[in-house]
Amino acid sequence: MRTGIACRTRGPGRPNPLQGAKKVPHELRYRTGRAFRALGEPRRRAILELLSADELPAGEVSRRFTEVSAPAVSQHLGVLKDAGLLIEHRDGTRRLYRTSTSALELLCTYLNDLHASSRRVRR
Repeated sequence: MRTGIACRTRGPGRPNPLQGAKKVPHELRYRTGRAFRALGEPRRRAILELLSADELPAGEVSRRFTEVSAPAVSQHLGVLKDAGLLIEHRDGTRRLYRTSTSALELLCTYLNDLHASSRRVRR
């Protein structure tokens, strides 16, 4: 099946754009991709910023975002949790959320490696 995208093969004398680039493991690419997609929505970034300062129950997070419904906030929390950016634990009937420092560190490492690679290319 043709997609309509023309792919040019590398011929003699054409440099390989990936030569010297650090190979990113599939699992890292998958996890960072999910995180970046989750962060593509402005409200999710705002929720993540809120939860980076404190662990809060879902109801309190919902109260801080009056412009959207509680079910919508709950859905945003679920997307962030599924992307690995939030950790949820239960305290009785409440669900408490906080940021996952390990996920944020993974994103920082990924971006720092990418930045270092791009600096080598610019020289």
